[in-house]
Amino acid sequence: MTSEEGTFAASFEDSPMGTALLRMDGTYSDVNPALLAMFGLGADAIINRHYTDFLHPDDLDHAHAQFQDLVQHKISAFQFDTRFRNSHKQTVWTRVSITHGQDSSGEPRCVAQLEDITEIHQANTLLRERTQYDQLTGLPNRTHALAVLKTALLSAVPENENVVVLSLGIDNFTIVNTSLGHTAGDALIISLSQRISHELHEGDTVARFRGSSFMLQFASGTTLESAYERAVTIVAELQEPITLAGHVIVPRAAGGIAVSTPDHTAQTLVQDAEAAMLASHGSGKESVTLFTAEHRRAVVDQLSTESELRRALDQSELTVHFQPIVDIRTGTVAAYEALARWNHPVRGMVYPDEFIPVAEDSGLIVPLGEFVLARACELLSRNPQFTGRVFINVSTKQIGRARMADVLTAALSDWNIDAGRVALELTESGVLQSSPEELADLEAITRMGIELVVDDFGTGYSSLTTILQNPIAGVKLPREFSSRLGDKETGDRISSAMAGFVSAAGMYGVVEGIETEAQWDLAAQHGWHFAQGFLCGRPAPMDELTFRSERIPPL
Repeated sequence: MTSEEGTFAASFEDSPMGTALLRMDGTYSDVNPALLAMFGLGADAIINRHYTDFLHPDDLDHAHAQFQDLVQHKISAFQFDTRFRNSHKQTVWTRVSITHGQDSSGEPRCVAQLEDITEIHQANTLLRERTQYDQLTGLPNRTHALAVLKTALLSAVPENENVVVLSLGIDNFTIVNTSLGHTAGDALIISLSQRISHELHEGDTVARFRGSSFMLQFASGTTLESAYERAVTIVAELQEPITLAGHVIVPRAAGGIAVSTPDHTAQTLVQDAEAAMLASHGSGKESVTLFTAEHRRAVVDQLSTESELRRALDQSELTVHFQPIVDIRTGTVAAYEALARWNHPVRGMVYPDEFIPVAEDSGLIVPLGEFVLARACELLSRNPQFTGRVFINVSTKQIGRARMADVLTAALSDWNIDAGRVALELTESGVLQSSPEELADLEAITRMGIELVVDDFGTGYSSLTTILQNPIAGVKLPREFSSRLGDKETGDRISSAMAGFVSAAGMYGVVEGIETEAQWDLAAQHGWHFAQGFLCGRPAPMDELTFRSERIPPL
């Protein structure tokens, strides 16, 4: 062993950090045991080899420039992180610090110290993945996608190019999640993400934003026409049936496309695409919608309506009108449906179609529902001569966690009303998507003696089995079908078939939208029990109800 080797070995043999001496030409002249262990190599495999032989190719240029500056005494030290593959073909991340030094004989050397930072790097990588990638699908998340989109927008401006993005959403995801469980919901999201990824072209970027919402940034140079054609294909692919937990699910997908302008930020471009996607969901026709300024105004209007509705609840701008439901056999009023109205100080009377969806999205449907319930109980309390029921529309957001059974118990007690005087109307989707918690609430409600009625029967996607498996007392045939009464074709066949099903199931049926005596006669012939519509009476405030005993309609 040479004097130089002996001196070096004595100095560094017990050092926990990998250490080496480098000649001025960059070759190794000596190494310590810690560095040998890190490389997984013997000294003979390292000594006299150039340091660049062990560096990752991406780090060579930087390391070479810095090393030359060190050798030429332009700098006294430098540090960089690099990776290499050890003898076990594992990637090892190291932090390398190199300074001036000399060996035992006084020859100038560079002293390199290598710290193994593999665990630190892995932890940082994991943290970065958790903050920038969706853990369920492995796709980039909203934060990462917006950063990529921001870069794309900055690059597009000098080139006078546009960036095209597609927002994708599944509007029946919550139903799967609540009815089949979160495991099935997760499986659906994974399947959808794979379907989208399968349709990607080189340069595209797809991300999962939240829930069942995805965003696709098309590759640079994609034309609007091409983006639209591909979007239609992707949405069609998303709507292919999938079997989950033994159930065949048909996802309902919609897409919205937005094209960048010089004024767009990443956030506003995505917002425009999402606004167009919401318009697709709302239309029920187009699977993909191109953004227009009208879509942005619609979103702004919704936010404005939400703010004003909050104020309306506080300042008593809301009222309830009651529309009669008539027994077709006797022509007498058997019930009233409670319908919320909003007496806006500027816009005048606002009808449910304009503010109920906003109330649903914002959660205001819960206090609004309690208000309608109180007015319905007030009607029954103030008019003991009326012995029928009041039908009240209920959102699924009022059931389950909101404990509708407790709300009803309190309201009925406050107004001293029998539970049998109230019936609750739910949509088909509301029946299908009942979670165990919601179903327990519905069962508690029926045990109280309150009847459940399916509203808009036939317009949703619940099976007849779903209706029969739930505690349903009645169903309502919507105007979409009653308006076709008398066509002697599909309209009459549907009405007759549904009335037959209702009777066979031991339920009662209410046909809505009856406006003519001809429709009344046909509804009676088909076997419907009750009718509702302008022929039977228009909605009116409580104080204007007369509780007439004469037959409706006059025959």
